[in-house]
Amino acid sequence: MKLDLEEEMILSNFNEGKLNQSKKKKTLLDEAKAAADEYQVKSERINIRLSRFDLDHIKRVAAQEGLPYQTFIASVLHRYTMGYIKNKTL
Repeated sequence: MKLDLEEEMILSNFNEGKLNQSKKKKTLLDEAKAAADEYQVKSERINIRLSRFDLDHIKRVAAQEGLPYQTFIASVLHRYTMGYIKNKTL
């Protein structure tokens, strides 16, 4: 693949270490990392009683998703509270 003159100049500057990350991009990246770190912190523990049938079904679905069942439950609860999963009226 042949590069045009502008692409060659960009590649040359990159190889020489002359390109810098924009401050705006760095700020956005830092904010995203901080949000991800905060999201990962689990500060509360709960206990819940489920029927054997429900728990077995949850474990099967979690296995199909490739997740540990407790992680799956936390994910479902998070998506519900954030509004990604809607409550159906029966």
